[in-house]
Amino acid sequence: FYAVDVYRDPQGAWRALSDFGAHPRGLGYALENRIIISRVFSRLYHRNRILRLAPFFSRFHQLLAGAARTHRDDPHIVILSPGPASPFYFEHAFLSRYLSYPLVESQDLTVRNGGVFLKKLAGLEPVDVILRCLDDTESDPLAIRSESSLMGVAGLVQALREERVALVNPLGSGFADTPALQTVLPGVCRHLLGEELILDGATAWWCGEDAGRAHVAAHLGEVLVAGALDRSSRALADGRRLGATEREALLQEIQAAPYACLGLAPPAPSTVPAWE
Repeated sequence: FYAVDVYRDPQGAWRALSDFGAHPRGLGYALENRIIISRVFSRLYHRNRILRLAPFFSRFHQLLAGAARTHRDDPHIVILSPGPASPFYFEHAFLSRYLSYPLVESQDLTVRNGGVFLKKLAGLEPVDVILRCLDDTESDPLAIRSESSLMGVAGLVQALREERVALVNPLGSGFADTPALQTVLPGVCRHLLGEELILDGATAWWCGEDAGRAHVAAHLGEVLVAGALDRSSRALADGRRLGATEREALLQEIQAAPYACLGLAPPAPSTVPAWE
């Protein structure tokens, strides 16, 4: 399951801004927005015959159910959330109600004999599919990072190895989030599929390549500089707003670890009239 942030440039072409593969967000917000619009602007909504979202969610459920290794006829699916402290907890709760999946946190689950179980008053209930809303590094304190004990499920990785439970998205899906990936995607698409990308990304230069590093260094006052390997690894620096001394310091930082830096052409989203 994958999501992408898109924007429309001044020429009217849609472009991809950010990719989300680890645990994509937005489903619940899209659904809630659609429900509100259909009620507040009921006549406008029905007059324009907007495509319904229900078929998508029906298909989404079928795909989740199809991922189950056991109990395929009636799989038990749960949504694993970091909890109320998450800024996206509203979406987790909304999807839980709409899809009728139990909303659980790490302490609600346990691993026994290679299987994942939900703790209930009546006892342990096997879990077949987990819709993950946690980062990879927070998923299992035993196998990945001990600091994640408050969020992760101890033993989850072993249960995945034994194919006793399905995890959506699988651990490692966050590779698609890597910002520098957008600089090689056009070539990868041509090599693997023999065609151009349907949706272009923002113009970017990876400083891990000589040509990209040279371009960013020569146009440092015109580009944005961000982390190349992780969106959260480094704050965005706007070269257009830096003085000569600050640009020199930024250039030294790029030269010290060029593989970790990405230059971006400032996105210029188109504007539309709005009524407020």
